Amino acid sequence: MKTPQRLQQKDGYVMIITLAIVFIISLIGTSLYRFCKSDIDILGNQLASVHAHNAANAGMKYGIRKLGDWMEASDLNKLEDTSSLFPITAPADAEFEDITELRLIDSANDDGNNFVFALTVTGKHENATASVTATFKRNPAFALGIFGDVSVDIKPNASIYSYNACDGDTPSADNSSGQADIGSNNDITVGQGATTDGEVVLGEDGSGNESDCKFCDSSDVTSLGEVIDPDPLDILNGGKMSQMFTHFSGNNSNSYNSVIVDNTVSLRLTGRNSQTEITFETGNYYLEEFSMVGGVLKIDSSNGPVNFFLTGPMNIWPGGYINTSGDPTDFMIYSDSSETIQIQPRGDFSGIIIAPDAEVRVKPNGDFKGTIWASEASIYPGGDVYVDTCLQDRLLKKELEMVSWKENRSN
Repeated sequence: MKTPQRLQQKDGYVMIITLAIVFIISLIGTSLYRFCKSDIDILGNQLASVHAHNAANAGMKYGIRKLGDWMEASDLNKLEDTSSLFPITAPADAEFEDITELRLIDSANDDGNNFVFALTVTGKHENATASVTATFKRNPAFALGIFGDVSVDIKPNASIYSYNACDGDTPSADNSSGQADIGSNNDITVGQGATTDGEVVLGEDGSGNESDCKFCDSSDVTSLGEVIDPDPLDILNGGKMSQMFTHFSGNNSNSYNSVIVDNTVSLRLTGRNSQTEITFETGNYYLEEFSMVGGVLKIDSSNGPVNFFLTGPMNIWPGGYINTSGDPTDFMIYSDSSETIQIQPRGDFSGIIIAPDAEVRVKPNGDFKGTIWASEASIYPGGDVYVDTCLQDRLLKKELEMVSWKENRSN
């Protein structure tokens, strides 16, 4: 039987409508697919970026650990020569790139003493990368010119000034740089008429009690709020410097100088002329006692510093002069003894004394140029002290203090 024409037309309309619906649904599906795919791609990129960021952070932690290990084993005071460390090769399964350098970005920040370094690490995952830059600073191991863990006693009319021998400065009261800082964890006394051209820094004892400052001008006093490390080089605590005492007791430069007899120096010299000059050349000397009366002891550091590892007393008696031609950092005295170190009248001294268990006394009319770091430090009337801030640049803590951690991401 023949289908009526009207029914055929209706079937055609249904077919067209059906196709139109299918087409619309297809468009919607395609749009949804593209939209979802776009979201999936964005999410994938974000996840890859997060992975790269995490890899960069992991690489930074790895680099910091490697840097710390290297610093602990290194004899270098600064990080100027890191050629033996860099590049730090990333582990084979790591998603961060090799670390190529450590940059010195500031050698004189706000307080003028810290060195700031930057380390950059790049992480990668699939097509994403993320870089992290961390900055660190190294504080001076000896941030004060005169320190006594137990006490600092500046006697009446004593004078303390500062200069920087590394910059070619000449010690002078008129040109003092204002950095003759003194400090203690327990007790500080500044006598009447005494001059201290710097800050008085109050540390704390082991119980959290702040150091007491007698007769101090409150405008020059700074409360640190923590213990000042009395032994930054670990001379007394079995650290690397302590081990060096043991090493140099049998491997030293004593045999190159005839004035050393049985690890002892006992000099009686008259006058200040060429016949009474004794020279110590570059080397490491192990001394159980040092006593000098009169004459001139010159320190020849043309081939490197002169280091004394002292295990007993040291006395420069009246008329004795030491290191009259060199800078303080040319002559380092490290002491692990509790016996007194005395710089007596007319006994000029130019050098650095690091004696965390001893009392150091600078007596009248003996100009002292350098740094004192001791258990007790006493500056007597008339004994001018010129703190050499060069040491703060030469000896830095091996610990790195975090300054900033900056994250930079890119797809």
